[in-house]
Amino acid sequence: MSAKFPRIPHLPFSPGATPDDERIADLYSLMDCPLVLTEKMDGANAAMTSETVYARSHSGPARGRMFDELKAHHAAVRHMIPESHSIFVEWCHAIHTVEYENRDDVPFPQLFVIGARDDETGTWGSWETLYQWAGKLGCDVVPKIEVHVFTTPEELEGRVKMHAAGPSCWGPRREGVVVRLLDEFSDEDFGICVAKFVNAGFKAGEQLGANDLLQQPGRIPR
Repeated sequence: MSAKFPRIPHLPFSPGATPDDERIADLYSLMDCPLVLTEKMDGANAAMTSETVYARSHSGPARGRMFDELKAHHAAVRHMIPESHSIFVEWCHAIHTVEYENRDDVPFPQLFVIGARDDETGTWGSWETLYQWAGKLGCDVVPKIEVHVFTTPEELEGRVKMHAAGPSCWGPRREGVVVRLLDEFSDEDFGICVAKFVNAGFKAGEQLGANDLLQQPGRIPR
């Protein structure tokens, strides 16, 4: 049975963490193994299953007009999702904090795969699996920054901070960086296999005003 996307713990040095946020307890679980560093996209977390589209709470089908286009897309591809799987996505149709832009005349894709879980076995697919699902479902994978093997927490911290300070792959601002194992891992190990760095100044639920919205045709406020 499908369940909601787990909370990603913050890295210990993430400035965007609040006192209520979880932090990864031991960085050594991320050492000496291939890691993928990806851009943290500023959108709405959602899950696509063979039956429906769930919003972050997973309490029922997604509601609200911001999900209308995602549900229409899902209706065309849902037959390709096995009943045993949940495909988690970042839906960036609405403006939250970051204004994403087209790139070299390529339209901003708005829909990014961030995870794929076999709900029967409790297994999260490898990074390569996400590309396979994105190809099937007609969407993008969350932007990859690099694949690297770190040997010390200090090395990981330095590279994450460097990348977090850079521009977004789709605009001038980057919300942060997500670190995850390159290979598959179990649901019970999610909290030690995935972690995030969020830049200071990003607040959950923050959105731009009406004047900023006018600069983003086709995108709507949350």
